[in-house]
Amino acid sequence: MKRKVLFLLFTVLSIPVFAQTGEDTSDLQIYVSDHIRDCDSEGFIRVVHPATGKVGMLDADDQLAIPTEYSDLTPVRNGLIYALKGASKVYTADGEHFHWEGGEVLLINTRNQVLARNVDPYPELNLFSLEISDLPSTDPLRYNIEAVDGRFYSFVDFDREFRNWLHTGLLSNLSKESFLQMVHPKVSYWSEEDGWVFENQLSFVEKSFDYIQGRLKGLEDPSNRFTVFTESLNPEIFSADEYTNYFNDCGEFKTWLYPVKVVHIRHDPDNDMRQDQYDFLRTPEGYKLIGVSMNP
Repeated sequence: MKRKVLFLLFTVLSIPVFAQTGEDTSDLQIYVSDHIRDCDSEGFIRVVHPATGKVGMLDADDQLAIPTEYSDLTPVRNGLIYALKGASKVYTADGEHFHWEGGEVLLINTRNQVLARNVDPYPELNLFSLEISDLPSTDPLRYNIEAVDGRFYSFVDFDREFRNWLHTGLLSNLSKESFLQMVHPKVSYWSEEDGWVFENQLSFVEKSFDYIQGRLKGLEDPSNRFTVFTESLNPEIFSADEYTNYFNDCGEFKTWLYPVKVVHIRHDPDNDMRQDQYDFLRTPEGYKLIGVSMNP
């Protein structure tokens, strides 16, 4: 059976690459995903060879730091890149979408050195939490990748980190006082009358704590139906200056540092309307409740 690799999908627009002097240095084209031009990541930008469709990277001096030999590349995070090599595109019947099949996912650095092979393209890792050791990390919150030199690269797994915090931090001693410390200064929710509302944490907790406490404490019951997934902040909604640090210069939400972990609770499996959603933003001070959707 052929192995399917879920990876970034990209399209190409004919945007020529220019050196800083203004001279056209090659026929390489800027990588474009979902009609959005690639954004600089740590001084590097992805480019595509128009004849082969292979992807590489230019550095800040417009030199080809990563040759155009890869099926796809992720942006640079902490000097690290997931690189898909030797994969084939498999299109849907309508020809509008595709996924990658086969090939190998590598972990490389910005010098195009292969650090690890046959890596799972794991989107929930904090690449900025890198630790290198001779033996695998025994920290249950960390994910180990065996490197080509025999050592182990370990990273904090955002999902493990959040679930651990949810049970040992939030739910273990859930009081109004402790909950207040885990709520963002402003909590957002949708109102049919007022649209998007940003309520002060004090008034929100005072008004909603009893209800939320009952719902969240229910997560400790294994029979309760809930899911956890990752989202991002919408820049059209979270446009105030206080959220600026959570977006890069291109307006992209920094999911690679500050994911929004969403807890989705269904109260009645036969009624989709009876469900709550709690959005927790990872901040420099820890996870904070930043958005809710409550349907008693």
